[in-house]
Amino acid sequence: MSQELDCVSRRWAAGRLSRREFLGRATALGVSASFSPGTARAQVPQRGGILKAGPQGGEATA
Repeated sequence: MSQELDCVSRRWAAGRLSRREFLGRATALGVSASFSPGTARAQVPQRGGILKAGPQGGEATA
């Protein structure tokens, strides 16, 4: 993946990378990074805790 980043940065610096190509490559790198081993995982949900919520548009009164 670092080779791809080097290639993109060189093409960008030379002015030979279009916006469309940049976005396509950046998307592909992001997707491939999310499936790579060692990706962080979410914690298992736990019971309990406190949920604090307020009314929408609530205003303080004097």
